[in-house]
Amino acid sequence: MAVHPHAVAWATQGRLPRLVAGEGQRLGTVAFLTALAARADLTVVHLTADDAALAARRAGRHNTQAPAWMRAATTRAARAAASARDRGVLVVEVDSTDSSPTLVARTLAGLMQEREAPPG
Repeated sequence: MAVHPHAVAWATQGRLPRLVAGEGQRLGTVAFLTALAARADLTVVHLTADDAALAARRAGRHNTQAPAWMRAATTRAARAAASARDRGVLVVEVDSTDSSPTLVARTLAGLMQEREAPPG
């Protein structure tokens, strides 16, 4: 997690590119999302899936993470999304239970296109 303080500093002081995409434990934090929201038109995508789908995916990867770690990761992600929403950030909930990674990627690409389209 050593990258986190550097990422927050970059988000608060650095020159931001037109598009910033981040995921997961390292950048999906309240501090990083808050820093970006202060300087950018931020959209947070919160991916979810039901327990059975998550268990099947983990089994397919031969995942050995502890159940307590997985519950904590789920809680952290939900709290980061809620915190962003509370700060006025657009949070899009995407249920990936019945979606392949390709379909999720297409959904995200469509969302980015919608956000970049001129109003009208």
